[in-house]
Amino acid sequence: MYTSRYSSVPKHSPTVQKKMQYPSKGKSCGYYLRIIFFFSSLIQSLIIVSLVLFLIYGNKQDSASLSRIQDLEESFSRLSIENVALKKQRTNLTTLLNTTLTEKARNDWELVRLRYYSNVSLFVLRDIDKAMQQCNTELIICKTTPFVPPGHFRQVYSGNCDCGMLVRQMKARIELLEANCTQTSQKLKREMDQIAKDRDNLNLEAIALRRDKAKHEKEAELCKKSCKTEFVQSLSGISNVTTAFLNKIDSLFSTHMPFHLTCQKQRDHLDRIQFNCTNLSREVEQKFQHYLNSVGDQVSTIQAENNRLKAENWRLLEDYRSCSQTRQGLSQQHKENINRLQEKHDQVAERLLIEKNNL
Repeated sequence: MYTSRYSSVPKHSPTVQKKMQYPSKGKSCGYYLRIIFFFSSLIQSLIIVSLVLFLIYGNKQDSASLSRIQDLEESFSRLSIENVALKKQRTNLTTLLNTTLTEKARNDWELVRLRYYSNVSLFVLRDIDKAMQQCNTELIICKTTPFVPPGHFRQVYSGNCDCGMLVRQMKARIELLEANCTQTSQKLKREMDQIAKDRDNLNLEAIALRRDKAKHEKEAELCKKSCKTEFVQSLSGISNVTTAFLNKIDSLFSTHMPFHLTCQKQRDHLDRIQFNCTNLSREVEQKFQHYLNSVGDQVSTIQAENNRLKAENWRLLEDYRSCSQTRQGLSQQHKENINRLQEKHDQVAERLLIEKNNL
């Protein structure tokens, strides 16, 4: 039925062979366009996969880095508080050392004054000894006198009794002064020895505190450096990812560019795809880096303010505690001073009344 409409031509005829011969100069543009579209879709898929992986694993790394940063900041704040405490303790020890030195100077002055009084007492005792010797001489003269008038017997006898009483009083005073001087000198020697020991102990404590202060300052400096280094390393993840991504893109294009593209539009399209991928990765890097830098600055500012407030609060509490202890110590010292002065006044008044009654 079809043979009637179309003429039958032999397959091996020259006309058919001539029509079946096609020119095979090269591949068509459609083939290269399919390759270009394939690589562009592959690059876009790689970009999406890299961003998803960064969002998944980058958050974990950032959370671990943030926890490490928080630990380092807590340790830094603790070391700052300890440093402030050591400075405060050093100030207190310096104040105590100055107070001790002042007390020592006052005790030295008191010792000099007591030595002066003891020297004066020695001169007084010598005068008393001379008066006593004179009284004894007069007593001997009175005893050896052969004739005593009747009217002077009572006067001589009463003079003898007065000299004996005076001698006993003078001896009692001498013994009392010697005992007081001995006790006072021994007490002052013990206080001087104790003050010297306390001063040596305070010097040793000051040396130890200076060493601890230097050690804590070094630890704080190292902690600050390590915290800053780890924070910078945690923020360098985005740049590493984008750099690796750009290297992959460059290696991909350097590998597939040896294809001899016959169409200029295909080359321009590939260059535009590479330029867009590079700009996209750089834009992502800049945005994320800017965001992380701002977050890091805010976190550093907040932590620094928090550490400063903690240290100031601790210092104020220590000042309040020190003032309370000082106030209690001063009140107790004033009470003891009042009691001691009252007791001393009672002793002096009692001694004066006894001497008055004896005279």
